[in-house]
Amino acid sequence: MIDADITVNVLKLVTQRPRPEIKGESVAFFRGGDAFPSGHAIKSWALARVAAREYPHPRIVPVLFYGLASAVTVARFGGRRHSASDTVAGAAMGFFIGDYVYQHRHAPSEKSKTLSWLADHLDFGYTNTR
Repeated sequence: MIDADITVNVLKLVTQRPRPEIKGESVAFFRGGDAFPSGHAIKSWALARVAAREYPHPRIVPVLFYGLASAVTVARFGGRRHSASDTVAGAAMGFFIGDYVYQHRHAPSEKSKTLSWLADHLDFGYTNTR
């Protein structure tokens, strides 16, 4: 969440895109604003990605997390707090930030370490002919 928060705040400061609250007003970049990317979308997708990678079984868990992140993203667009590009960009960035954090900070449990060691050191009658 900290990685996502730093990323979103830097991008909001640099891009300065206004929110689409008033229909017909320009939402061009560099006009003063804090809409791009959607902070809610980036944070919810980062959390969903980490949780889905950590708990892949049963399959309902990743579906639930991704569904909740999708609901947050759609709600930000539907509530006219962000343009579609703000929410899609936030969702994509959050997904990849969550994936990066999981890959670089995940500590396997003792159970998975034991199973990995067993698979590496026990011969189950299979030979690798490649």
